[in-house]
Parts: sequence; C-alpha cells; structure tokens
Amino acid sequence: MSREDIIAVALRLFALFLVVTAIRHAAGLLSLGRFEELTAVMLLGTATIMALTLAFAAVLWYFPLTIARKLLPSLRDAGTPLSPAGLQVQEIAIIVLGLWVLASALPDTAYWLSLLMLTSGVGYEGFAWLPENKASIAATAVEIVIGLVLVLGARGLSNFLYRLRYGSNLATPPEPGNRP
Repeated sequence: MSREDIIAVALRLFALFLVVTAIRHAAGLLSLGRFEELTAVMLLGTATIMALTLAFAAVLWYFPLTIARKLLPSLRDAGTPLSPAGLQVQEIAIIVLGLWVLASALPDTAYWLSLLMLTSGVGYEGFAWLPENKASIAATAVEIVIGLVLVLGARGLSNFLYRLRYGSNLATPPEPGNRP
C-alpha cells in the first residue's frame, strides 16, 4: 500500500463522515420547519450548505487518489510500499478511526461548552440540567477519550491486537501461508 492509497482511504472515510453528518443535520433542518419565525431564506441557506457538503463528500469519494496526489509532495523515490499484512497499516487504520471519533465528538463538545457558558451567565439562575443533558455530556466525554486513546495509543493497541490474534510478540505477522 502506497502513501497515496492510505490518504485515499482516509479521504473516503472522511467523505462518509461528511455524509453521515449531513444526514444527522437533515433531521434538524426538518424540525426547524415548524417554527414560524424562521424564514425561507434561512431554510434555503441551511439546505444549500448541506448540498455543498454532500457535493464535497462526492468529490472526495470519487476522486480520492487525485486529491491524495495533490496533497502529498512528490518524491523522486516513492519509498517502500507498506505491506498490507504489516502492523503499519493497522496503526494507520486505528489512527484514522480515532480521528473519525474525535471529529464527530468535537461539534458536540462545542455545543455543550457553549451551553454551559451561556447558562452560567446572568439571567440563567433557574436553569436546570436535565438527566438527558448530563448523559449526553458524559457520552461526549467518553467519545473524546476513546478518540484520544485510538489516536495516541495506536501502536500499543495495534501490538495488543496482534498478540490477541497470533499469540506472540513478533514484530511482523507471519506470512499468509504460515499463520498459526
């Protein structure tokens, strides 16, 4: 697997993330239609942003190698390609998964922090946090911890998974024909 292939996989995962995020926000857009104070211009603007997000996701999905080549500096020597059976690919996959989890948790974190700051100000003395709010804050915190563990502990987690799978501490997995 080359550097471009790895970036292409990450771009496709990011495209999936954008689609899932757009779908999640589509439900919010539909629920906003109930309020009379929202104008058609506001709804059209939100729908336009969602359409642009989906178009960007489509470009990332259909042209990942082209974008990867543009993102990476060109080298005279492409280097040694990564072995698909090696631990390097697994570490990269774990890091990408961790980035996905962090990317999905950051908007929720921003929401809860801004709500906390707003309700701690003047005029919100009677505000009460509902159990659902507290559970959502805890779930967001757990998402951030999981994402950080995946990103920062990818090598250790990869080695742990290898030991579970093969029962040894070898630096590289056995060849496909010599697996235990």
